[in-house]
Amino acid sequence: MSLGLLESMDSNLKDVPMFLLEGIRKSSDKIAIFCNPGGIKLPQKIQSVYSLLENSVFEVKANEISNFHPKMWFIKYSDDDGNAYIKIIVLSRNLTFDRSWDVSFAFTGRVGRHRSRTKNENIPLRDMLEYVKVYANKEKKDKISEFQENILDVKEFELESPFESYEFMPIGIPGYKGKDLDLFNTHNELLVVSPFLSDDIIEKFEQSARNTRKIITRRSSITNKTLDVFNNGVYAMKDIIVDGGDEESIEQWQKQDIHGKLYFEGGYDGNFLYLGSANASHNAFYNNVEFLIKLKFKPRTMSYQKFIGDLLPEEDNPFELVTNIDLNKKEEEEELYLKQIKEIIWAIKEARVISNGTNYDIQVNFKKLNPDIRGKIAPLMRKNTYKEIENLTTLEKLTITQLSEFYVIKVGDKEVVVKIKTKDIPKDRDDKIYQSIIKNKDDFYAYISFLLGDSYTESAYELREYMESRRLLDGNSKLNNNAVIIYEKMLQIIIDNPNKLKDIEAVMKRLDKDIVSENFKKMYNTFILAAKKVK
Repeated sequence: MSLGLLESMDSNLKDVPMFLLEGIRKSSDKIAIFCNPGGIKLPQKIQSVYSLLENSVFEVKANEISNFHPKMWFIKYSDDDGNAYIKIIVLSRNLTFDRSWDVSFAFTGRVGRHRSRTKNENIPLRDMLEYVKVYANKEKKDKISEFQENILDVKEFELESPFESYEFMPIGIPGYKGKDLDLFNTHNELLVVSPFLSDDIIEKFEQSARNTRKIITRRSSITNKTLDVFNNGVYAMKDIIVDGGDEESIEQWQKQDIHGKLYFEGGYDGNFLYLGSANASHNAFYNNVEFLIKLKFKPRTMSYQKFIGDLLPEEDNPFELVTNIDLNKKEEEEELYLKQIKEIIWAIKEARVISNGTNYDIQVNFKKLNPDIRGKIAPLMRKNTYKEIENLTTLEKLTITQLSEFYVIKVGDKEVVVKIKTKDIPKDRDDKIYQSIIKNKDDFYAYISFLLGDSYTESAYELREYMESRRLLDGNSKLNNNAVIIYEKMLQIIIDNPNKLKDIEAVMKRLDKDIVSENFKKMYNTFILAAKKVK
């Protein structure tokens, strides 16, 4: 929302339907989000406007044993002089409210006119986008293709001290294998930070690190192999930090732990830092799609001892040395549910909308499932109407605004949102969603007043007050002097920002004529002519 509206915002405003509608309307053409199938959490409050995100969110279904696991952002923007820039952000953090400790790195490069004739260091970025764009719709594919060309036209990204060079390292896409990374080459010193571990990857580090080895991980991930390879160098977060310190904070906040993934290597050829999405696990380097960035430190700017000292300080160290295994391995039941949900996702064939009088049914086709899997499915907009999953599952009696490509899959008490390509959704579904939020002339005037405000966030508070007064008065709230307010605002934007008139037109096209009066259309057309004369 904040990125789409180009404003900082109060998260409380996401519950104002008109504000949410405008945020999605403004940003949906500019944003594409690629995620792992089943990786969308069920929202606490579900609104029909979420269906408008269908053309911005895409699941990457590669194969049944892998996960799409990278966490990275590609952002293109321009300055007032018309110069274009690409910002790359590589993280270990998902788009969630998780409180765990993560790591991120960002830098920016200017899009130039001439490409380097030498080997282009940005080719791995282009290849990453080439991999994901297959899963997007045509409109987004075209924009990503343009993005790829822009990335190749960035001569260099601007590094800040203490780094002197960088290398992009996709894993698991065509041409990029995790097992071949120079991360596993021989070096003298090694620090690993990873929440999840596999013994075969730990063995690789035993063979590659000659001298000092330390690892920071989650207590539940530590094995005998970990203790053996990282002898007297295994650390986990202190319980007081994981649990939040006291019972009250445990209830108020979810627990936190390590979630960052980074690798520090020291050797004769220099000191290097790898960071990104890849855990020190078998899946990360052999099955999943991941992304790391490799950064080389300038000479004499960093040492293994200094890096360790920053992460494991003598005073107020958030981590403690671990010398034995946590036998209370947890989350086995949840892991089983997630595995079954993944099998259900891969059994999905297609979904189709069927008109049923004034309502609609949706038929979802599944391949034959293991009879031990007891899964359920529901439309996102009616998540409490679960149906047992069968080869042909019918979801009945939905209104047009409840039709969506988002569905909820449930196994046990685990619920996730998935996106299923759904045929025959009525073409006017999006218009009906607009009309379900902007229900009458007063709603329309409130929305237009919000659109024309100096600040979306400030205007949204006025909008929320209007919505609350309408609720208290059983839908009969009236805006005071609405025509005068809108007239004055339109006079102002002709001078300040005439492009906002296009926003009004985009909304008007979605609404019935009994909501947008002929008088308003005449006034709007007058302002369009006036704006052209001013220009």
